[in-house]
Amino acid sequence: MEDIWADCPCWVDVNLDAVGNNTAEVKKCLESDVRLMAVVKSDAYGHGMLSAARTVLACGADTLGVTHP
Repeated sequence: MEDIWADCPCWVDVNLDAVGNNTAEVKKCLESDVRLMAVVKSDAYGHGMLSAARTVLACGADTLGVTHP
C-alpha cells in the first residue's frame, strides 16, 4: 500500500492557552458534583506531557487520564 503522506509533512499547532481556556469552559458546563478528567496522550502533540497536564489541571480538570508508550 502506498503511503500517501510520504511527501507531505504534517503538523498540528496547539496553543496551550486555548487548551486551558477550553478546559475552563467545559468545567463551567458541568454540574458542581461532576469531576472532569482530561486525557493527556503521549507527548501531547509536541507540547510535552507535563506542560499539557499542568495546563489542564490549573484550568479546572480534577484528574488526568494518561497514556504513554
